[in-house]
Amino acid sequence: MTDEFVRALVVESDLVVGVATTTGVCARAQRQHDLAATSAVALGRLMTGTVLTGLLPQSGAAVSLQILTNGRIRQVFADITDSGHVRGYIRPPDLGIPPLSETQRLGRRTLAHAMGDGILSMIRTADADPCVQSSIELLTGEIDEDLEDFFGRSDQVASAVALDVLLDADDRVRVAGGVLVQAQPSADLQRLEATRAAIADGGFAEMLAETSDARELLRRLFATAKEIDATPLEWKCRCSQERVVTSLRVIEVSELAEMVAKGDEVEVTCDFCAAEYKVTPREIEEVYTAIIKAQV
Repeated sequence: MTDEFVRALVVESDLVVGVATTTGVCARAQRQHDLAATSAVALGRLMTGTVLTGLLPQSGAAVSLQILTNGRIRQVFADITDSGHVRGYIRPPDLGIPPLSETQRLGRRTLAHAMGDGILSMIRTADADPCVQSSIELLTGEIDEDLEDFFGRSDQVASAVALDVLLDADDRVRVAGGVLVQAQPSADLQRLEATRAAIADGGFAEMLAETSDARELLRRLFATAKEIDATPLEWKCRCSQERVVTSLRVIEVSELAEMVAKGDEVEVTCDFCAAEYKVTPREIEEVYTAIIKAQV
């Protein structure tokens, strides 16, 4: 079944809802990065959360989420365009899990043990506007609970969030998805709280285990929800030679000067898709010259 994001409105409760099914995207990420179990779940949850965060507001902005911690999971990063192109990476990629019973193995898995203390950051970038960045400390390390806390503290929007990636007996992605419910100005907050209770503590994971259809998940959560629109989702990297060369502009001028003086070719590997690029000495010099001229 195709990955999809569905946006809907619960009119009588003044709630806006986003449901995403991300099985294909998460499975592709696991193959791309050769992810072990815990790494696959963590990256899958963050990518799914990025889908919901990026597409629910209809802002047209590209969104990226990053988690940095002092735990065994050091970094998780994901971004999405307004057209539904998703990508991400995690360090380390090979974090597995202790032995589990079959019931534990096939259900919701905890991530807090691998996170430690950390920061969740969000960047929103629209074509016509400067990027907006905000950060909070991790609340629990489960990612969905942290993202819900982010919306409440940073965006001041009452929300309910559930994200999950369920694995099979071989620790491969079996099904993945998420839901984001946000209060509008006249929202029924009791309804929102009831929804939060229903999807918490593995409640959404149980629904996801039964169906990977976004509209069916929406129906189970809100039978009267009115669909607004839908966006197909796809793992797609946007790296290119031009982007790699442009990225040199963030390097310190003194370091660029040293690179120009050495005259060596620079090799760059994309964190998302492992594509390899070579930046010529001439390209490095052109970037350096442009920066120097801009400073005059």
